[in-house]
Amino acid sequence: MSRHVPLTRRAAVAVSTLALAAVSASGPAITTAGAAAELPDTYAAAVQAAASSTAVAHRSTIDDAKDQDWFKFTVTRTSKAAVTLGNLPGDYSLAVYDGAGRRLGLSAYGGTHFERIIVSVSPGTYYARVATQGYYAKSKPYSLRFRGLPSGVIALDQHKATHPAAHRVVATIYNNSSSWQWVGEVQYAWLDKSKRVLRRDTGGMSYDFWIIPPHGSRPFGWIGSAPPAGAVSVSVTPRATPVKAPAAVPAVTVSGVSARYVATRYNPYLRFTGTASAGSKRVSASVIGETYSTTGTLTGWGVYPVSVGAGRTERFTVDAVAPRPNAHRVYGLVGYGEPVPLQ
Repeated sequence: MSRHVPLTRRAAVAVSTLALAAVSASGPAITTAGAAAELPDTYAAAVQAAASSTAVAHRSTIDDAKDQDWFKFTVTRTSKAAVTLGNLPGDYSLAVYDGAGRRLGLSAYGGTHFERIIVSVSPGTYYARVATQGYYAKSKPYSLRFRGLPSGVIALDQHKATHPAAHRVVATIYNNSSSWQWVGEVQYAWLDKSKRVLRRDTGGMSYDFWIIPPHGSRPFGWIGSAPPAGAVSVSVTPRATPVKAPAAVPAVTVSGVSARYVATRYNPYLRFTGTASAGSKRVSASVIGETYSTTGTLTGWGVYPVSVGAGRTERFTVDAVAPRPNAHRVYGLVGYGEPVPLQ
């Protein structure tokens, strides 16, 4: 039986290869299970329990301040796994443990911000622990999903955004490989309620986001004609090619960020403002703002080009068109230019 370290703060803590962009695995492969009954309250009890299904949204509740829910999962291949805790009615935390009781990751954002951890897994048993950091709601269930990620460049999440003035497809493109990848295009399929393909379309990636590092991510967005009648969801498939890693570039630091939600009639958006800075060399960069739903799905993003460096800071304003978000992320990214194919 392992010794669990108590949570001592409500600030954002995430042990993950992606700070906020490796989001939950929404889409046609995910189904929802009924509310879990009599979940184990300790690691020792979870070891003796039956394993829960992977790639399924499990629902349960936290019933009092000391209650903990433990889930057990079986992994059959070596990969990355995304563990997401969403639809939170209270201030909950998520931790992931291996079969020896070692904690692999902890996510403990304050409030009802969704929690997510991406961990490396190999064949064996893993555990997810859900606990409260303060307030909770025993009458309102949360959702917990454990998903093994396919190899290669994938859509970690995908979203069919509905706005009266524009039709949008939004996705997080995740590079689940050991090499840098160039995403030349993104294909997406409109699906009906039976997951039947109604129409296929193709979109390109913005030049700033062509190249994705190993186990890194980039947002993808498309705005265009209306989806076919009966479309209720979308499935996104990136097309990628391995490339050489780009030369080292200065980091861009974003600070002093404030966010203000603007509830317009047609295209509500979250406006980010702040400053960006770099090192001693002036660089052309982009500031990216992303918004997320209660389940960790990317719902909108915006980009602002900025030239920074030489000991200076530059102001930026980024508008991310999306419904009122559960969480957001803002970061700087230096453009990598043209991709260099592997020889």
